[in-house]
Amino acid sequence: MPSLHSVISVYVELIIRLGVGRLALLILTWGQCEGLSIGIGTKKQTPTSFFSRPNSIINAELGRQEARKNIIMRKIFSFAVYTLFAVFTTLSLSACGDNDNDGVNPTTGNSMDNGHEYVDLGLPSGLKWATCNIGANKPEGYGIYFAWGETKVKSVYNWETYAWGAEHDQLTKYCTNASYGKNGFTDNKNTLDLENDAAHVNWGGRWRMPTKADFEELLANTSFQWVDNYNGTSVSGTRFNAANGNHIFLPAAGWHTDDIHLGIYMEDDEGQYWSCSLDADSPDCAYIIYFDFIRGIHIEDWIFNELRNYGCTVRPVRP
Repeated sequence: MPSLHSVISVYVELIIRLGVGRLALLILTWGQCEGLSIGIGTKKQTPTSFFSRPNSIINAELGRQEARKNIIMRKIFSFAVYTLFAVFTTLSLSACGDNDNDGVNPTTGNSMDNGHEYVDLGLPSGLKWATCNIGANKPEGYGIYFAWGETKVKSVYNWETYAWGAEHDQLTKYCTNASYGKNGFTDNKNTLDLENDAAHVNWGGRWRMPTKADFEELLANTSFQWVDNYNGTSVSGTRFNAANGNHIFLPAAGWHTDDIHLGIYMEDDEGQYWSCSLDADSPDCAYIIYFDFIRGIHIEDWIFNELRNYGCTVRPVRP
């Protein structure tokens, strides 16, 4: 529920919009109609002066006063209705903000935020994971690929096209070691700003890219397995199964390096998903969650680092 302060703020704004002068005029005029002395020079009409007038004048004045009272009553009523409507709207919007979601997808049963589905894996932090990659509309979809710290898809993924440094040792943002920075540049930023977070920029709301710690929590609190044919889609990847019965699936979408027309590297064999966490020891790299199926025998899943200019997929999270 909204605070009393927020409701009062809306009420004050309404008074301002109506006009303080107009509101005062309504009150003063009403007082005059009732024959009240309001202390600003308006004199109370005495019965003697009033009833000493001819009946025609008295009836005309009474009619004017009655009409004026009716007009004022309508204005006061309209103001009250407008106020109640605006306060009710504020309460409703605040309630929606508290819910912090767009409801439930009737087809899948998953909750939604800002138009995108998420699932509760029962993680200790309470973090919710999206059911799809950015750019995909189903769990098995690869979606689009981003260089780390960039928010748009592009056709070439290399240092020459990278937003934050023309070479691995010419970084201009997110650099914790002068040996990697352009002209010794450092800013000691080790987490992406929201303006450079592909999940937040593309999905809005409270969506963001996962941190390295978020990946570690996912691995520590789910059982994971390689899947060759997820839900009959012929797509391979890793399924993370939670104790509460929910799961997420990360397709083995591979990655891009250099020209995208060269194809996706290791498609259907490996997955590399960006975190928003920089590798502070080697700031030309950022952390990913990496998984692959090795020689058809077993799966290896771990947190790894990857060069920032590579194009990798993103699976958003939200609180």
